[in-house]
Amino acid sequence: VYTWVFISAGLALAAIKYFLVFTRMADHNLDRISKMNDRVPLYKIYTAGTYILIFVMMGLGILARKTAFPRACLASIDIAIGLGLLLAALRFFMGMKKRI
Repeated sequence: VYTWVFISAGLALAAIKYFLVFTRMADHNLDRISKMNDRVPLYKIYTAGTYILIFVMMGLGILARKTAFPRACLASIDIAIGLGLLLAALRFFMGMKKRI
């Protein structure tokens, strides 16, 4: 019964996260990468702060799975972050396609 509530919450949070956070990050990375030379090592595409953020998010995800946090709430968070990242990736790749 409550499944749709958590799915809807995840979708709403995904939209908010996408529009408030991930669009700016995707646009910022597009601008930064387009200013780089043609041959750049793969690891230099993202900044050190981005790599730190990735590892922190991975650690928090692992930690959340080890706690007694309700699975339905975790599902909402997973939907929100996953869909927001997917939409941002699409925005990024579409932006790269326009710049090539």
